[in-house]
Amino acid sequence: TGNVGIGGNATVGGTFGATGLATLSGGLSVTSGATSVQSLTAASAMRASSSLDVSGAASLASTLMVSGGTSLQSTLVVSGAATLGGGASVAGATTLGSTLSVAGATTVSDTLSA
Repeated sequence: TGNVGIGGNATVGGTFGATGLATLSGGLSVTSGATSVQSLTAASAMRASSSLDVSGAASLASTLMVSGGTSLQSTLVVSGAATLGGGASVAGATTLGSTLSVAGATTVSDTLSA
């Protein structure tokens, strides 16, 4: 529980969770299990082999790849491309620096900028 700060890249073989802010100066790769955080900031690529659930905002300086569903209770900002294998639900605005690819249903409650 609490905040998680990682100075480089992180690879997690199981579920990754933080009740506070997750800040990574590198990237995050979760090879199995769900990813659940309150708020997520990553300076490099974010990969989740299962679902991604962020109860706050997500800000990613590179690409986002999620094999399962993506649920964000606030805003999503991705400087690169976002590829989502399941549906996507974003309660706030979504801003993408490149392409958005979603295999399932997509719900954005606010604006979508790409």
